[in-house]
Amino acid sequence: MEFREYYQGVCARIRYDYHTRTYVGELDGLPTVAFIQAESYEGVQASLKAAVEGNFGLNSEEDRMTDLLEKLNAKFPAAVKSRTEFRGQVSLTIDSGQFHDVALFLRDDDDARFDLLVDVYGLDQSKLGVSPAILSNYELYSIKHNKFLRLMVEASGTASNGGNGQNAHDNLPKVQSVTDVWSTADWLERETYDLMGIEYTGHPNLRRIMMPDNWVGHPLRKDYPLGGEPVYFEHDRNN
Repeated sequence: MEFREYYQGVCARIRYDYHTRTYVGELDGLPTVAFIQAESYEGVQASLKAAVEGNFGLNSEEDRMTDLLEKLNAKFPAAVKSRTEFRGQVSLTIDSGQFHDVALFLRDDDDARFDLLVDVYGLDQSKLGVSPAILSNYELYSIKHNKFLRLMVEASGTASNGGNGQNAHDNLPKVQSVTDVWSTADWLERETYDLMGIEYTGHPNLRRIMMPDNWVGHPLRKDYPLGGEPVYFEHDRNN
């Protein structure tokens, strides 16, 4: 449920966030949209009124993300290799050597609190002629701050032969597993390993999860052979 009040012509929206169990207030009509959280409705109401009277914003989402990234860069100066933003979605390209430390920071820091790993998937850029060819993407969500963040981690090693050798871990690009940071990474990393051929070092049980155990190659790779797939029947299941 959302309540609306007006202060000097500025619309103030106040709602209750069941995830954080706090009241959240926002202001429209200022150069930035004010954002404040408090445990009581009256606390948010007073802060929003003061913001209107002082004609300043209180931590817009854009400002909060900028502050967080500055904090991240200060702690890990060489970790963030690039930043892009599209329709409010921030994507960070992270150095693989510092990825695990960055993941812990984003989970535990009070200004971040990205406590939910929503998805893991691979990106194959081999046809684009760029390096590295393989990246592992992580979609993070902060329940406390109601904010998404995408991490794009450059896989180290080679992606030659598409990882389509007989040995399950031959020539696979590598990324440090974050199963000890987010428990949901367990099956998500297994799926990405299975379909994209990224080896997650330190994963407790890195094996196929969708394709048969004896499947050769990783079907979502750009260099995976196109064409029909054999149908396995009971009488020739080992063929």
